[in-house]
Amino acid sequence: MERGKPERSEGGGEDVFVLCYNLSAMRLKAFVFIFGLLLIIGCGESGIVTVAAPTFSPSAGTYEATSKSITLATSTVNAYIYYTTDGSTPNQQSTQYTAAISLTSSESFKAITYAGVRKSTVTSAKYDLIWWSTVGDGAGADVYALELDSSNNLYVGGLFTNVASFEYADYIAKWTGSSWEALGEGLGSGVYSIGIDSADTLYVGGAFNNAGGLPYANYIAKWDGSQWLAMGTGANNNVWAIEVNSNNVVYAGGEFTSVGGVANTKSVAKWTGTYWAALAGGLNGTVYALALDSNGNLYAGGEFTGVSTNIAMWTGATWEAVGSGLTDTVFALAVNASDEVYVGGDFLNAGGVASADYIAKWTGSSFEAVGTEIDDRVRALTINSNGYLIAGGLFNDVGGDILADYVVKWNASNWVCIADGLNEGVLCLKSNSSASTYVGGEFTLTGGDELVNHLVEWGKL
Repeated sequence: MERGKPERSEGGGEDVFVLCYNLSAMRLKAFVFIFGLLLIIGCGESGIVTVAAPTFSPSAGTYEATSKSITLATSTVNAYIYYTTDGSTPNQQSTQYTAAISLTSSESFKAITYAGVRKSTVTSAKYDLIWWSTVGDGAGADVYALELDSSNNLYVGGLFTNVASFEYADYIAKWTGSSWEALGEGLGSGVYSIGIDSADTLYVGGAFNNAGGLPYANYIAKWDGSQWLAMGTGANNNVWAIEVNSNNVVYAGGEFTSVGGVANTKSVAKWTGTYWAALAGGLNGTVYALALDSNGNLYAGGEFTGVSTNIAMWTGATWEAVGSGLTDTVFALAVNASDEVYVGGDFLNAGGVASADYIAKWTGSSFEAVGTEIDDRVRALTINSNGYLIAGGLFNDVGGDILADYVVKWNASNWVCIADGLNEGVLCLKSNSSASTYVGGEFTLTGGDELVNHLVEWGKL
């Protein structure tokens, strides 16, 4: 189009005339006449009519909420906005924006402005809503253990004898994301720990002495996807912790004094795939938590003395002290990408640090506090795929925040409440590859009084 010269354009049967001037450094407006209606549109230096792209409010991002009102706007007058949510490029056949959009789940938008035959560039916006989501109808009693397989199926263990009224969901069950499934005929008593190997073979520890009627499945057994299998003759007392390394070696910790009848397997031992083996002389008290770093070092936490009090590290050949140990029981361990070890439990003043109560970080050479003080036991820890530490336990006050009920997130500088908290203690946590976190424990309600029955997911809606 020549500057100063009207141009006729036909679109949808409408006669459209566009006139644009650009005098000296002053940008004027283009005048578009459609059936006598005057539209004023911005004109650039080149004299080409421009239409302002839509803007979103509030800005795209992640919001901790169950709903969000989204508005779209454009600075171009007498223009129309169209949008899509399926990833396609919007046009005049797409949904027209007429009023604020109420989101109740995470959503991605593409939007465009049309003024006559002219259109803007496309604006994209992604909103993630994060809140509590139910996991089926939850479980019938306390949940102590959670694990995920390579397909993100969730395995749940605890003291329940039913989920969704399944007859054989005794103490363990699988959540596929949409429904519950039983694992054979279940187990004979409570489940306290679950681990999984690279082939998705499940290792389960607890207080049971049979698995689906299988003999010798004492306190520990494995599920191969279709049946329960014994691991030697099992242990002689409760198994509280299971960890599996990259070579599918299974480490077990607990209250036992012997596993598989092997000498020196007190409180901790390893399963090679065919037999049980000792880790030197074991440990002299109960092991409640195990965690591996990237070098294959095994951290054990619990209630014991000896080489180190309540926490120690197995190098693959010997047990080594972790600082000067801790003053009281360790219930939870989690290792971050830098091989720093987060420790949770009943202890106070870890490493002599006054504010390192109930939770602390082992840097490899010393203990450090993790933010402001938590006021009671930390029972569970996990690190999600975004690198955030999630802590659960019996606390309901973190650094003076009385809304921090039983579960919180550490964002590398501060503790942050998770949604509206829960109504009772958290016993286990497990995060998936999408940064959602499953939470299990004693609770039955969220802080907002939503019924969740001992199991809930915190993540994208």
